Amino acid sequence: MPRPSGPKTLLYAMGGGLGHLSRMRAALFSAPALSTSMGGVDHTWLLSASPHGGALAAMLPATPLCPPPAINGDREQFRLWLMAFMREARIERLVVDAFFAGILGELSADMLSPGVEVIHLARRLKLDRYERRIGHRPLLPLSLTVQVEPLSDDHHARLAALSAATTTATLVDPPSVPAALERALITDGPFTLVVHSGDADEQACLRARAAAHVAAGLAPDRVVEVFADAGPLLYPAALLWREAGCVVSGAGFNAVRQGWDKGLAHVVVPFPRALDDQHWRARHRAAQTQTQTQTQTQTTMTIPTAASTP
Repeated sequence: MPRPSGPKTLLYAMGGGLGHLSRMRAALFSAPALSTSMGGVDHTWLLSASPHGGALAAMLPATPLCPPPAINGDREQFRLWLMAFMREARIERLVVDAFFAGILGELSADMLSPGVEVIHLARRLKLDRYERRIGHRPLLPLSLTVQVEPLSDDHHARLAALSAATTTATLVDPPSVPAALERALITDGPFTLVVHSGDADEQACLRARAAAHVAAGLAPDRVVEVFADAGPLLYPAALLWREAGCVVSGAGFNAVRQGWDKGLAHVVVPFPRALDDQHWRARHRAAQTQTQTQTQTQTTMTIPTAASTP
């Protein structure tokens, strides 16, 4: 039976690396507001400037869309190009990841045709810096905000004022078939997984942190590195995440979420980002881990043994 066509949808996942793409992929699979009524590849476009945008678009499936190089960070040119595309394609639904006014502040109320539904995936931002970037302009009215991690009070209030409705969602990655390389890597015994989509300096930092944990006897000796810019893209590498004895990663939204979901021994290293508050996320993860450990300890202490049960 043919799949019914959903609304013509533009998935806005602007940003480098894999973070915005991975969050969008998980949201389309698991957030109720997005996991239904999606159109096929001829009804869905994935907007991304990441070198991995094409590969992720094929997984959704969606048609990849990349801003022309000539725009080169020019907010007004980006706004005009995007508005023209949306009107020509007759976009009916816009799903905006992370940046409620766009990565440059290019998304504004006057660029929408009547009746376009706008859904925002909200993760934590350095709101003061973002507000300075976008300036004062009429912002997009949001049909729905889907909050995928805790926000600051100011951020929450800002989105509440823009949104007709708000909800929360716990994101889950769709199932995937392990690559042959993944299966080969797990056959040689326990390993420490170092995974990152950042630059060479950040990779070196994670590599050093993994070596320190191995030397201290806190992680398996064998180290497997999965870097997005090294060799063929090994993504989503779910089998490696599941089988790793220890994972060393940055404190991006997806890495922290995936490590927490799988209950891993996870070394989280925050890196500086202009708008993503990785240091807050690392502290939040540490607090969650501490609370979980305390709860497990208290539960263990209060469960009666067979011998003491009346």
